[in-house]
Order: sequence, then C-alpha cells, then structure tokens
Amino acid sequence: MCRIRPFELYLLVPGMIVDIPDRCSTITYYGLFFEPVMLMKEGKRFEGVKSLSLSGAFLPGHIPIRQPQQVLQRLLHMYDQSRGAARADAFSLRLLLEEFISFIIANAPEQRAASDERIERSILYMKENYMRKINIDHLAEAAEMTTTAYSRLFRKMKVASPIEYLSQIRMDKAKQIFD
Repeated sequence: MCRIRPFELYLLVPGMIVDIPDRCSTITYYGLFFEPVMLMKEGKRFEGVKSLSLSGAFLPGHIPIRQPQQVLQRLLHMYDQSRGAARADAFSLRLLLEEFISFIIANAPEQRAASDERIERSILYMKENYMRKINIDHLAEAAEMTTTAYSRLFRKMKVASPIEYLSQIRMDKAKQIFD
C-alpha cells in the first residue's frame, strides 16, 4: 500500500494499492508509463520481450526527493514537449526522460534503504529451506525478480551476496545444533 501525498514522487507497479488522504477533493498528477522489457539474445541480435519484473535504480513506492519544485518543473517541461504542434521527436523525449531520471538519482537524499519486501521474502525462503540445495535462481524466484536485479538489490541492501548470506544462515544453524 502506498499513501500518496502532494508534491511527492512515486513508482507505482501493477497490484499496488494507493491511499489518497480524504482532504483531497481533486488531484492533478503526471504519469510516466513504462513497460518492462527484457533483452533476449538470438544469434547475433537482441530482441525485446515483455517482462513482468521491473529493475533499476528505484524501488516501488515513494521515491525521496530533495527538490520537489524542480522535479515538478522538469515533469511539466517533459509534458509540454510531448504535446501540441511543437511536439518533440521520440529521441528528444527519451533524452529528457533520461535527464530526469539522472536528476532524481543525483539529488536523492542520502539514506540507506532499511528493507525491501522482496529481499525479506527471499531471506525467509533461505531460513525455511537452508537444508536444501538452493541456488540464486530459487532465491530470485522467491523474490519475484530477475536474477540480475535480485543479486544487485540484495548486495546493495545486505552488503553481501545472497549466497554469502545463505552460507552465514547455514553456519549459524550449525552452531545452534552443536552448542
């Protein structure tokens, strides 16, 4: 569930529930819509295939920003460039989008992500199945993410690879048995 507040930035994904405060009578919002694509190599060329998972610099939910007015101005500029007679070409719009994302990343408040439901779900899977043969694909599946995105996010949040973390769980369980 995501509680929406004015002048905030959110990454909403399918299935997310949005809660809007009762005191809001009207809402104006600007949306950028993405369709996750996974690149699959076929011979010497790559083909884009629809993907269910979303990976990248942002996690679903609230995206902290330091300069909401500048973010709004950039969104309004992209909106203006995508409408009307002076509509920008696809390449220019893509460039504006990439500049926007870079701006958000560069101006994000310094804070460490405390937890992520997907990572916590995979850790629970590790703890419940530590005696079985577990590989990175099993863990990514438990987190409902691609293997690459899962590994990157896990390392970022836990400062260890998923396999290192699983090994530590196994060692801790072994110590409990022999104590």
